[in-house]
Amino acid sequence: MKAAILKNTQDMILVAQIFDSGSITAACQSIGLDRSSLSRRLKELESRVGVPLFDRSGKRIQLTDIGSTYLKYCYSVRELVEEAESRITGRQLIETQILNVLADFEEAGRFLAPAVSLYSSQHANAEVVVTIVPGLQRSIPDDSDLVIQLGARQQPGVRFHELGSLARSIWAAPKLAENADFSGGPHTLKSLPCLGVSDATDGNSRWLLLNELNTVELSILPRFRLPSLVACRDACVSGLGLAILPDYLCADEHKSNRLVRVIPDWRPPALLLTAAHHRSSRTPRRTRSFIVFCKEHNFEIS
Repeated sequence: MKAAILKNTQDMILVAQIFDSGSITAACQSIGLDRSSLSRRLKELESRVGVPLFDRSGKRIQLTDIGSTYLKYCYSVRELVEEAESRITGRQLIETQILNVLADFEEAGRFLAPAVSLYSSQHANAEVVVTIVPGLQRSIPDDSDLVIQLGARQQPGVRFHELGSLARSIWAAPKLAENADFSGGPHTLKSLPCLGVSDATDGNSRWLLLNELNTVELSILPRFRLPSLVACRDACVSGLGLAILPDYLCADEHKSNRLVRVIPDWRPPALLLTAAHHRSSRTPRRTRSFIVFCKEHNFEIS
């Protein structure tokens, strides 16, 4: 039984590496197995699970529909193995390792400063360099090991890790809130001036709101679209319109009564704080170690 579990785990990691490599030949080079051995193990796996996982009809190996579902579990298994290794060896780096982290939202320092400081104090031979570049990153730059971002913008060849969730609310300047009639609930928002973020979390015109029992999706035409969450918050404070914003971003304005929550019983889904990096057959130890540390850090900020 134990031997079977070990073999299943190894084969699942092989499936992930084959997909990352794009072909059996490329996978053989990265794994260090000859083609016949790797093909045999893959056929045995498909025989064991009872379905084909790969479509071999073309030059580039492709996943079947069931294979795509199975791959998600393969990545999860590989990630757990990598995280387990990082927990054991992450504090035993022999030489100084520089981890280049890119954050693509303005308030990233609020989250990363405490984490980076504590991580550096616990890992004497690891140095984390954070570059904050406000604005959506369409891809991970080659000189960055990790991108910390709001949301999980799916990209081919990129792995995402959820670090925490950020509560959000509908916010408005007090004067705007006082002059509005919210008796109609969420649908009232369609007749009020609203704000959106042009290239990030709520740049589209559909707002999803939830309460304890129901979910409502509204079609909203923003009066202004702003380039960032901070700009959107400042416009909201000035009274230009209502906005969906993370609660942490509005905490000071709320305390000073420059912003108030409207329709507090209805809230948008929490916003994910994620880390993203290129998929590869072997994620660098420094990257894995920092991700594990961040997952253990308290990012539940409200």
